[in-house]
Parts: sequence; C-alpha cells; structure tokens
Amino acid sequence: MEYDELKTYYVMHKDIVTAIAEFTPDGNMLAYKANPKEEEHLPLYERKDPHSGLRKWWQQRSIPIDQGKIQEMLSKKGFTGPGQYLIKNLGLSLTDCYWIRPVDSDLKWADVNLFSNEFHDNMLVDFSKDPLDDTRNYSPNGSLKPRKNLDNSKWQKMPAERKSLNFIK
Repeated sequence: MEYDELKTYYVMHKDIVTAIAEFTPDGNMLAYKANPKEEEHLPLYERKDPHSGLRKWWQQRSIPIDQGKIQEMLSKKGFTGPGQYLIKNLGLSLTDCYWIRPVDSDLKWADVNLFSNEFHDNMLVDFSKDPLDDTRNYSPNGSLKPRKNLDNSKWQKMPAERKSLNFIK
C-alpha cells in the first residue's frame, strides 16, 4: 500500500525526543525508529516489545470507536476516525506526558500540554446537551471510568463554572 501524504512526527516525552514515526493521514503509525539515547523515556509498551511496542502504544492511545457515540461525535467534527483525531490533537492525553510533534515544528511541552493550557473547541465533549448523556464518558484516550457520586446512583453534573474545562494552575 502506498501513501502520498505520510507525515513524520517525533514521539515526545515532554521535551525529550524518544522516537521518530511516520503516520498516514488517518492516524495509523506505519514505521518508527526509537531514539537509542533516550530509551528510558519511551512509553512502556516500546520498552517491553522493541519490534512493535510503539505501534501498539499508539493504537491503545486512541479513543475506542465503540465507546458511546464516539463515531458520531468524530463525524460531526469532520474526522474519519479516532486515529485522525489523535493526530490532530498531537496525541495529547491527561494520563501522561507523551505527545507527537511534527518534525518541522519547534513546539514545546509547555506550549501544548493539557495540564496547564486551555482546551480548544476541537474537543469531542458537547456541553450544549444535557451533561448526563453519553458525553459523560469523555477521556482523551478512553481510559477513564465515568464518575458517580457517593451513593453511586446518579451521575454528577459538572457545575456551570467548570464547563470551560480550565484546570487549576
């Protein structure tokens, strides 16, 4: 299979280049090469399986397509699938400090991380709807469990002042 629009990115751990990888426009990692000088900073999958670990890590990073209304939400935002969405958002997650940086970019972790920067309108959460609908399950890579209140019976509503998704700095 031949791709005309392959894009090359560095796989980053904060500001450390851990690997270089080629991606298809739909977000599939075709090939990669780990940085031998920074092996201790590679995602754990790669350290366990040096032949395909980084590819497995990338696949696990995207939102599971069968989670809630993910396909519908992706389509509304113009994405063909979760891999394309992941590429668009530089592979950022709230669960770790890994991301991808285009090789021709000088972006830094401080510029893009989700811990100290505001979210933008390309998120999949739609707060114009009832917060109790299926968007309550949002997490950047689909790994977080929905949160319930102490009596475990009703979903907690997000207070209006928190709907901007700004984090405490």
